[in-house]
Amino acid sequence: MIAVHVDGIVLATKSNKRMAEVKKGLAEGFEVKDMGELHHFLGVKVIQNPQTGEVWMGQEAYAQRVLQKIGMKNVKPIHTPVDASLKLVKTTEDCENVYQVQFQSTVGSLLYLSIMTRPYIMYAVSNVAKFCASLSNNFGLL
Repeated sequence: MIAVHVDGIVLATKSNKRMAEVKKGLAEGFEVKDMGELHHFLGVKVIQNPQTGEVWMGQEAYAQRVLQKIGMKNVKPIHTPVDASLKLVKTTEDCENVYQVQFQSTVGSLLYLSIMTRPYIMYAVSNVAKFCASLSNNFGLL
């Protein structure tokens, strides 16, 4: 697998032999610098265990920054990201828009988390994202 972002490339192969072949092939056509084992990429921390072949990817530092930004640094974690019985309602036209930029920024940050390393929050975040254009002080539950 080859992942490219701007001027960074991440390689993943099943064997060291194949990795060496891919690196050699890339070096024949491009100027490359081998940065060694992957530790971070696009804000994602990567921990590899060569003995077991396991790879862990996470964004704990990013998630902590998001929580701090929205004033939720000391919240307690829960097992389910959303109560499935909750129904969000759209605002009406006569409602005053409040905190819309902040809300949209927070939803964007949560969407990034859900896409990269936290797929279990995707349902909750995408439901809230539907209201980004019409947030008001009456945004709430039915």
